[in-house]
Amino acid sequence: MKNLYKLYTTVIILAIPFTACDLDNYDGPDASIKGAVKDNKDGSLIEQDIDGGSKIIYKELGFENPEEQQMIFKLNGEYQNNVLFAAHYDIYFNESNFVKPDTLKAYEIKKGANTLDFTVQPYIRVSNVSVVKSGDEIVATFTITPTVTNNVKQIGLFGHIDRIAGNQFALQRKTQDINAASKDIPTTYTLRLSAAGFKSGQEYYFRVGGIIDVANAKYNYAPSVRLKI
Repeated sequence: MKNLYKLYTTVIILAIPFTACDLDNYDGPDASIKGAVKDNKDGSLIEQDIDGGSKIIYKELGFENPEEQQMIFKLNGEYQNNVLFAAHYDIYFNESNFVKPDTLKAYEIKKGANTLDFTVQPYIRVSNVSVVKSGDEIVATFTITPTVTNNVKQIGLFGHIDRIAGNQFALQRKTQDINAASKDIPTTYTLRLSAAGFKSGQEYYFRVGGIIDVANAKYNYAPSVRLKI
């Protein structure tokens, strides 16, 4: 009787993997997509926060209640997703640092590699950036040019050991509330950080930017500047 019980238990255990395999009979993702978000003025990439920045929202059509899914941008405004299914999608933005374009309705992502760029108007353009160590301070001078009539809410200088420096990740930061509108009028600002918060002889990354007073807006940035303290 004892040997029969052992045999019965062994048969059940061996059967479990075969049962699980029978359930998983769907094809895997067969499509990928990549691209970037670009300034409609000069085609330059629109810098992002790696976390908490602009997000691409997409819904795969063909289901009764398709769920929202997200793709995030890299720091420089590029993106890539290698695990999609060839299908039709609605693609749009809920949160961004640019004027949101119209929803792409029933956009076809084909089997294999796909490319989709977004050419948009950034809420703020950041230019003429200078970040230097002066005495015991990190001094950043830069120009902010809003492209919409809404107020510039805040500007900031962010320092980090990595390129991810920004509003979400900063070892040290200096922000200044602006709350003023100046559509298409460049305004130059200077922000200062104490160098005491950084290790002497080590390199850090500094990014400057600003955020517009628009619902769900994200920071606009210039590319980071690497600086040895």
